[in-house]
Amino acid sequence: MVISGRKETVLDLAKFVDKGVQVKLTGGRQVTGTLKGYDQLLNLVLDEALEFLRVGNYV
Repeated sequence: MVISGRKETVLDLAKFVDKGVQVKLTGGRQVTGTLKGYDQLLNLVLDEALEFLRVGNYV
C-alpha cells in the first residue's frame, strides 16, 4: 500500500518497542531480545539479543 509516496509497513511493530520479542529466521535460527527500533524494510534493532540455532530435527 502506498500513502503519499511512502510505503506503509505491513506489520505494526510500534506496540512491541521496548518489549521482549522472539524472531524466527530462515535456516532455523531464532533470536530473542528487546526490540529497540525498526524500519519500513523490517530491519530490526534488538538489545540484549541471544541467538539460538536448531541442529537437526529435534523438537
